[in-house]
Amino acid sequence: MFKKFIYFSCASAMLLTTACSSDDVAPVAGQDALVSFTIELPAQVQSRAYGQATQPRTLHYQVFAKDGETLTALRQMTDEALPAAVVFSEGDLSKTIQLRLANSRDYAIVFWAAHNDAPYSFDHASGKVTINYDQTNKPTANNDIYDAFFGRADVHVTGSITKTVELRRPFAQINIGATDYAAAAAAGWVTDKTSVHVDNVYSTLDLFDGTVSGLVAGGYTYKLAPKPVVANDGAFPAAGVDAEYQSMVYVLTGADQSLTNVEFKAEPTTNPANVLTRNYANVPIRRNYQTNIYGNILTEEANFTVEIKPAFDGERTSTERGVWYTEDGNIEISEYEGMVWLAKQVNAGNSFAGKTVTLISDLDFDWNPWTPIGDLQHEYHFAGVFEGNNHIISNLSCNRSECAGLFGMIKEGGIVRNLTIHNAQITGSHYAGAIVAYTTNSTSLIENCTIDGTRVSLTPNRVSGIYDNGDKAGGIVGYLQSGNVVKNCVVKNMTIKAFRDLGGIAGYANGTIEDCQVLDSEIVRSDQNAYTTSSDLTTVHEIVGRTAESAQLNNNTFTNVTVFNPTTINETLAAGGDVTLESNASVYATHSTYSYGSNAVNALVVKGGTLDGGGNTLTVSKANGTWDCAIRFYEGTIKNLTIKGGFRGIFIANPTGEMHIDNVDIQSSTYPLNMDGGSNYDIYISNSKLYGWTSYSWSTGNTAFVYFTDCEFGQSTSGYAYFRPYRNTKLTNCTFSEGFKVDATALAAGQTLTFKNCHVGSTLITAANIVSLLGVDAYDDEKVIFENN
Repeated sequence: MFKKFIYFSCASAMLLTTACSSDDVAPVAGQDALVSFTIELPAQVQSRAYGQATQPRTLHYQVFAKDGETLTALRQMTDEALPAAVVFSEGDLSKTIQLRLANSRDYAIVFWAAHNDAPYSFDHASGKVTINYDQTNKPTANNDIYDAFFGRADVHVTGSITKTVELRRPFAQINIGATDYAAAAAAGWVTDKTSVHVDNVYSTLDLFDGTVSGLVAGGYTYKLAPKPVVANDGAFPAAGVDAEYQSMVYVLTGADQSLTNVEFKAEPTTNPANVLTRNYANVPIRRNYQTNIYGNILTEEANFTVEIKPAFDGERTSTERGVWYTEDGNIEISEYEGMVWLAKQVNAGNSFAGKTVTLISDLDFDWNPWTPIGDLQHEYHFAGVFEGNNHIISNLSCNRSECAGLFGMIKEGGIVRNLTIHNAQITGSHYAGAIVAYTTNSTSLIENCTIDGTRVSLTPNRVSGIYDNGDKAGGIVGYLQSGNVVKNCVVKNMTIKAFRDLGGIAGYANGTIEDCQVLDSEIVRSDQNAYTTSSDLTTVHEIVGRTAESAQLNNNTFTNVTVFNPTTINETLAAGGDVTLESNASVYATHSTYSYGSNAVNALVVKGGTLDGGGNTLTVSKANGTWDCAIRFYEGTIKNLTIKGGFRGIFIANPTGEMHIDNVDIQSSTYPLNMDGGSNYDIYISNSKLYGWTSYSWSTGNTAFVYFTDCEFGQSTSGYAYFRPYRNTKLTNCTFSEGFKVDATALAAGQTLTFKNCHVGSTLITAANIVSLLGVDAYDDEKVIFENN
C-alpha cells in the first residue's frame, strides 16, 4: 500500500504545531483543525515489575494519509528546530499531544514507544520498526527495557477532535519458572544466569497494518543474563504456582497464536561450565500474551506445564483445555480439545445464543472422529457467532448417518464466518456440508468461508426395509432453509457425491446464496443403493442441487466443475426391470457385489429386462483396470446406446439367461465385448459397432451360439482390431475394417465359426481370401464355414 506521510516528534507532553507550512502549498486559514491525542500505555493487571511499563520510554509517531492521497493541507513543523521526542518517565502511562490537521481529510497516525537503549530502529518513511539482532546491544534475556508498545489511530477531521489511543505490545512474553528450586538448591544447584533460544522470531513490525515480517533464519538466542530477582522483577506470573523465576524474554510475533520451539539454558552460581539445557517443543505464543513454562525443570527434564494467557490484555480464565473465557463472557478456542468441548456443550443444549466463540489459532483435527456441533434429532443447535478469525481447520473426519459436518445444525441467527476447512472427509446418509449440515427456518448466516481439498459423500441407507436418503449434500451446507444466507464463500478442489440433491455450495436451498464460487471440483451423482424414480435424478448442479421456489441465487459462479449425472435409475437393474436413458449420461464406475474380481468395478449392471439408451451416450470414468467394465451383463436386452470408456465395454460372465444387444456402439479402450466363463445361453448382437478386441471364452455351454448380424468391427482408439472366438459363432452381413485380424485357430474342439455375406471393405470374405483379408494364418475347414449367397 502506498503511504503518504509526514513525521512528528515532540518535546513535551503538550505541543501545538503553530509554526508550520504546507508540504505542497500553504493551507487556507480555517481549513485546519486541532486534533488532540491522549496516548496511554496499558495498565498492568498483575502486581509485578515485568510488563508494568515502569521503564522510561520515548514516543514516536507518524502521520499518513489513510487512503494514500497527497497531504496538501497538512501543516508540519519547519520554522523551528525539531525538539526532542516525548518521553514517558518511569511509571508514567499517559501523554497528550496536539496536531493541526487539515479538515475533510482522512489520516492514519501510528505510534511507537520504546526504551532508548533497546535495539529498535523506527524508519519514519515506511512506518516500520526493525529489531537489530546483530548489534552489540542485541536483546538479552531477563531485561524489561525490551518491552515496547505500538498503536494506530484513524481519524476523519471535521473539526477539533479529542481521541484516546491505547498502545499494545507487539511481543509475546515467555516466562520460565522452576517449581523444584528448593530441591535443586538442596542438591547444590542455584541458577545464576539464563538464556533462551526461540525458533520463530521476526525482525520487522509494520506499524501501519500491524503485520510482522523478516523471519530470522535459525531463530534467535537471547543473550545470557542474570536470572530475574523477585525483589526487582516480581514473582513468577502463574497464579497459585510456587515457582522461582528463571528467565523472561520478549518475542516479536503476529496477532494470531502460533507454535514455536524453545530452548532454555541455565548456568549455576558455581561451576558455570555445568550448563543445564531444556527443550520445549510446540510452545504456543501470541502477541500481547504471556506464555508460562513451569515445573520441575531443574531436577527433572519431562515434568513441566505450558500455559498461554493474555495477562497484558486483561484477565482470561479457563476450566477446559483450549477454552478461554474473556472478561466480556465470550469464548476463545485455541486447541482441538476446545472444539470438542464446544460440540459437547451444544449437544447438551447450550446454544451459545448472544455469545461469540472465536478461533485464535489454526487447528489440526488429525483425523480424530468428529461429532458435529448440533444435533437435528434432538433439536440441539448453535445460535451464537462462530468467528473463524481467518484460521484453518484441517484433517476433519466426520462419519455421521444424519447431519455430518463441522456443525450439525445452526438456527436462530447462528453465524459462522471467516473460516477455512482444508482436507476433510465427511460421510453419511442424510444432510451433509463441510460447514454445516442443516439450517432450519431462521436468519442464520455463513459468510467468508472456504472449503479446500475436501470430500463429502452420502449413501442411501436402509429404512423400513428399503433404501432411503443419500441426499442433501453440499460443499458449504447440506440443507439451507428459508431466511438463511450463504455469502462470499469459496469451494475448491472438492468432490461431492450423493444420490440426489447435491451441489457445490448447497444440496438443497430455499434461502439466499450470493457471491459464492465453486472451483476445480467434481459433483457426482452415485447410483449406489439407489431407490427412487427418475424425477429425482436432475437434482445435481454446480451451485445448488435442488432449488426451492423461495431461493435467491445471486452472482454465484463456477469454473472447471465437472458434473457426473447418470440418468439411469439404479446401478443394478433388478430382473425384469426396464430402464430408459433420458439424456447423455456420465458416470463413475464403482465396486459392487456384481463386480468381477476383488478390485474390479462396473458402472451399470443389467440382470434382466431392457436397458434402452434412447439413442444417448453413456460415458464411463474410472473403469480402466483389467477387469473393469462399463456394463456387467447377465441377461436381458441392451439397445440404442453408445458406450464410451471402460477397459471392457460389455462384460459377460456366468449369465443367467439369453442376452440381446441391438444398435449399440461400443467404444471401450480395449474390449468392446468380452466374455469369461458361463452357461448354455445364446447371445444375439445386431446392428452394432464393436471397436477393439472382441474375445470370449466359455467353460460350459458348448451347444450355445453367439450371433453377430449386421455388425461392424473396427480398430479402437488404443489400436486394437482383433477378433478371437472360442465358441460357436455366426457372423451375418458383418463388415471388418482394413487390417482387422481374426484368430480362427482359437475355436475349441467341436465349435464352429460361420461367415455369411461378410466383407472387408467391399470385398466378400471367402475361403480363398480369408487368410489375406483377415490375417488368418491357418484354419480348419471343419471349423470355419462359409454360407455366402
